[in-house]
Amino acid sequence: MTAFGRFGEDGASTMAISQDAGISQSYLFRLFPSKRALFLAAVERAFDETEAALRGGASGSSTLDELRQRYAELLSGTGRDLLYLQLHVYARSLEDPECQEIGRRGFLRLSRAVAELTQAPAGQVLNLFAHATLWSVLAVLGLPLPPGRET
Repeated sequence: MTAFGRFGEDGASTMAISQDAGISQSYLFRLFPSKRALFLAAVERAFDETEAALRGGASGSSTLDELRQRYAELLSGTGRDLLYLQLHVYARSLEDPECQEIGRRGFLRLSRAVAELTQAPAGQVLNLFAHATLWSVLAVLGLPLPPGRET
């Protein structure tokens, strides 16, 4: 996920991916029939891990402020590659129906999780995602997040 998050599907090297995973490139291709299959699996897992991070192991409810904080923590830590990978799949969605479907499913799953956790109105959930997406773009550009990350 790190290589795909940083370089996208086309720019990520399967050699670097296999080395990061501690396996041979040939074994990587035994696990995944193609680089494309690996990319799509990585995107699915990025959505899974993002949802898990937003849920924060909580069995109950959360506030929008708590979820904003969890998202900001993802961006400032190793989770940023998960979010960058999601940006790659959203961008590819313009020309790639398979990426569009995975991106759509993942986004809807995340937004439903936020709505479930917070019981917030749809407009507030959408507002959180609007700001979170902006934060991801700012992070990619090397710009600081707004102070306090207010919405």
